[in-house]
Amino acid sequence: MRVFRQLSHELRRASGHRDPLLTYGRRRIETLAKQSPIAIVQQQPFEEQRHNRTRLMNGTLFDQDTGKCTVSPVYLRQACTCNKCVDPSDGQRNFSLAYIPKDIEIRNHHQDEHGNHVVQWSKDAPGFDSDHVSVYSVGKVKAEVISHKMANRGMYDRYQQLWNGKRFPLEQTTIPYDDYMSSPESLALALHYLWRYGLIFIRDVPPDEDSVSKLAERIALLRNTFYGKTWDVRSKPNAENVAYTSRYLGFHMDLLYMKEPPGLQLLHCIENTCEGGESAFADTFQALYHLARHKPMLYTQLLGKQITYGYQNGPYSYFDTKNLVSRTLPTAPEKKKRFTQKVDHQTYQLMRTVDRVYWSPPFISSNLDLAFSGSRRQIELGQGAMKAFSDALENDGLRVETKLPAGTCAIFDNLRIVHARKAFNTNSGHRWLRGAYLDYQDFVSKAEELRSLMPEDAPSI
Repeated sequence: MRVFRQLSHELRRASGHRDPLLTYGRRRIETLAKQSPIAIVQQQPFEEQRHNRTRLMNGTLFDQDTGKCTVSPVYLRQACTCNKCVDPSDGQRNFSLAYIPKDIEIRNHHQDEHGNHVVQWSKDAPGFDSDHVSVYSVGKVKAEVISHKMANRGMYDRYQQLWNGKRFPLEQTTIPYDDYMSSPESLALALHYLWRYGLIFIRDVPPDEDSVSKLAERIALLRNTFYGKTWDVRSKPNAENVAYTSRYLGFHMDLLYMKEPPGLQLLHCIENTCEGGESAFADTFQALYHLARHKPMLYTQLLGKQITYGYQNGPYSYFDTKNLVSRTLPTAPEKKKRFTQKVDHQTYQLMRTVDRVYWSPPFISSNLDLAFSGSRRQIELGQGAMKAFSDALENDGLRVETKLPAGTCAIFDNLRIVHARKAFNTNSGHRWLRGAYLDYQDFVSKAEELRSLMPEDAPSI
């Protein structure tokens, strides 16, 4: 408990950004409600929330002893999917949550012979008479509980594997192009590995300019940016991006200056005969895990660290401020662990809400407003935390380094995996890569479609 008290005290004192709810063990630290001038609706006590969520996950919608519904009648009414409430053709709701009366009540409830919950309402939504009946199957109740992600929850509940250079299964995550393009099972396997590790490779890709588009569109439509739907990575004079030079390019993620950066990046190597130019990849979740386990005080500094990223060149001007570590509120404590590693309780509490990482030093804004982002002490603590995080990423043991052979395409999670490139000599040969982006939700949507074809979701490889 002393460690948790120290962590919470340090985070309160040093963090420029405060999450509305941080959970360490069973202790809740509320930092928003006391500061907000807006009246905050009182929430259920944490233990009651946890108990109700557990019952819902078991399909129990009403307490057997008291008959009380375990969720708000407003949101139970919103969950009705009968043909009157949801159009059977287009799947859209025929009423607005905003117009469900706040004092709606459950007039009658029973379970039919199939175990379905049958509910009738008093003070129903406008346009619905007293004959309206809502039916909730046990399976639907279980399915609707879950997650902070809501849609595609099945994928979000699958395990993810942290990795370093020795633990990354390069051979296992390399998939033949023909299989990827023609077989639903192979595509499902590729997306399984992409979710689990954040990085896969496709080999034997044809050396055509449109190959990267074909690879991407097996998953979803291309994400268009000011670079185009696809783009070339070649050294050229007066480059508008460091990637288009032959210089060393350190670990980074792409387009973090956009409000919603691309979720996946594809890099197809068409030619790579220059001296140098090796590519490197590293898992930011593994770097965070290292800090959470060995330097928890520095880890807590990262949770509150905000960074402004910017790109201003020619007609283009983009800026956005992001938390270095993007987090979600914890889901039910009974939810299985996201990561396959067996970790101590303290480290798990620190890591379980990690959602995304935003790390791209070459594109950190030069705006001097950053100088006013906190006290000098806060800035110094934040710098120390960023240095520790960067050092963890730069550790040779963490990275996977490879000189991409011609005909290989790397596909990786742009919000988890950082990538880098060594300098190369343009006088010794040619280096030509083709790139493309996809949005993260599009990837998850396709993965959810193919989830039944994926390997069993086991906690270890």
